[in-house]
Amino acid sequence: RRKAQYAQYAQYTKIKPRVLSASTQEDSGILDETSMLVEVEKIRVLAIACGLTVGTGESLTGGMLMSLFTAVAGSSAVFHASAVTYTDAVKQIALGVRRRTLLKHTAVSAQTAAEMAAGVVAKFAVDIGVSLTGFAGPTGDRKGEVWIGLAGPHGRFVVQQHNFGDHLTRQEVRLRSCAAAIDMLHDALKDAA
Repeated sequence: RRKAQYAQYAQYTKIKPRVLSASTQEDSGILDETSMLVEVEKIRVLAIACGLTVGTGESLTGGMLMSLFTAVAGSSAVFHASAVTYTDAVKQIALGVRRRTLLKHTAVSAQTAAEMAAGVVAKFAVDIGVSLTGFAGPTGDRKGEVWIGLAGPHGRFVVQQHNFGDHLTRQEVRLRSCAAAIDMLHDALKDAA
């Protein structure tokens, strides 16, 4: 199975992900923790029904997404691994993000999010890799810019851009990023079912 996962990673590095630009400053409607946990339970049930496993590679959220996933009882049947890859060096070491990608496109880009998601699938031998990279703020010209990547299942390879704006706090940007990733994963699992 490990060789198949690396072959899948190689496949992802040769194709371009479908890049979706989400509407700016949107609200997914699941920003409180209780609502997010309800959605995570739906994801857990869907993933079990499909026989799929999930891993994450997180930068700006610092493990927040996997923390939400593991707050649900029975989560270990689905949510297998996570890497917090806050620096460029760790993105390269832990998830196999190419140095040239980081130099050419920066850590906050569609290309990096795609390589992070593909790296999650390859390194952790999971069926679905979800990645988050972005600028949470509180300062900077690109504050609120977030890229979420999803690799798998069945060859699905998508990257979404979100621009949550500069009016939110750092924590609000991180929470909205997790909510958007949960929505994206839920949609992928519904399509796979």
